[in-house]
Amino acid sequence: MNTILRPLCHIHGSRSFSHTKTSRFPEFMAVIPDKEGALEIRKRVRQEHLDKVHSDSKVKVKLGGALLTENGDMWGSVMHLESDTIDMARDRLQKDIYAREGVWDMQKMTLSPFRTAVRQ
Repeated sequence: MNTILRPLCHIHGSRSFSHTKTSRFPEFMAVIPDKEGALEIRKRVRQEHLDKVHSDSKVKVKLGGALLTENGDMWGSVMHLESDTIDMARDRLQKDIYAREGVWDMQKMTLSPFRTAVRQ
């Protein structure tokens, strides 16, 4: 029986990454503003954006949605990504149709390592 069961620390232990090509934080948060006047393009390509949100097997989108003004107008997007590296997360975002079609202002994107403190 000892050969089958493992201590819980092996199951729920932290993931380790090398310091050269990967991050110590496998989660990233992206805040990406829309370009001015991009609402019509956003609406036109939205279905493809949603259909392909989980198309990258190496970068998981854990959460995503539109950022809104107090009036409910969309002004950008937020995405919580799980990835081995920040470069992989950035590449995933750059391949998104919102980036390719000019909805997102990628020059103003904020992409940061993220550590969840509370999750329900």
